[in-house]
Amino acid sequence: MKKRILWLSRHSPTSTQKNILEATLCEPIDIIQVGTTVRSHYEVREMMEHYKCDDIVAVLPLSIIAQLCSIGINPIRPVPSKRNGEETEFNDFVRVEKVEVVQHPLEGD
Repeated sequence: MKKRILWLSRHSPTSTQKNILEATLCEPIDIIQVGTTVRSHYEVREMMEHYKCDDIVAVLPLSIIAQLCSIGINPIRPVPSKRNGEETEFNDFVRVEKVEVVQHPLEGD
């Protein structure tokens, strides 16, 4: 049985990205691509339940990713690969475990 991945991005996954994910996750995958605007983590959770997805690859604002992490959904994010010091295709992936904002007052900067 294939692992079902919700691919939440306006850009469809390339065959290279799918192969990299399968190799990284060590199992065959079935990708369900949805290219819609998302306003909250609730919508993402509903999509995952609707499509019966086991995991998610998402290009989302960090605020929504932080909300997902707070409810136990740790999304995978594509990041650009670097070749010869230049960014190329998004063929590397990271799992987001936590989003943290560290801030300080502007006074005295």
